Amino acid sequence: MTFLRYVKDKKYFFLVYALMMAFVSLIMLTGTGTNAAHSNVLYVNAGCLVLAAGYIVTGYIYRKTYYEELRTLSERHAQEEWYITALPEPQTNEQALYLKLLTQVYTEQAQGIAQLQEE
Repeated sequence: MTFLRYVKDKKYFFLVYALMMAFVSLIMLTGTGTNAAHSNVLYVNAGCLVLAAGYIVTGYIYRKTYYEELRTLSERHAQEEWYITALPEPQTNEQALYLKLLTQVYTEQAQGIAQLQEE
């Protein structure tokens, strides 16, 4: 997964971030009538942008290895047989649920194939 694709996946995070920063900026600007309010808004927005960028980059680095392992598995040749156990360990609850679902589907398919072979 590329960093750009990861950022596209986080589009709702950026929307919420922009709304929160607009709200905070509006409160800061209307709360005080001094010229310092404008520079304070700039400092708060810049600081929060740095923290949000750190969050996005850290999340990408954390998940990059997982996505690379999935990509490698998906690019294997069709003749090569691989099993659910070859999948990387899930890093999130969502990934764990998908792995559980895939395991169930794989088990049911294997049982169906075994039953057909017996018949």
